[in-house]
Amino acid sequence: MSASPEAVAMATVAARAAAAKLAQDVVVIDVSDQLVITDCFVIAS
Repeated sequence: MSASPEAVAMATVAARAAAAKLAQDVVVIDVSDQLVITDCFVIAS
C-alpha cells in the first residue's frame, strides 16, 4: 500500500514550507508500508 493522496498533498505542503524557511535537503519518505500511524515522513536539515 502506498501513501494516500491526502497524505502526499500534506507532505508536499510541509516540504515546501520547510524549503521556504531555508531548510536544505528536504525529502519526503513514504513509510505507509512500515508504519500504521503515519503515511509520510518529511525530513530536512
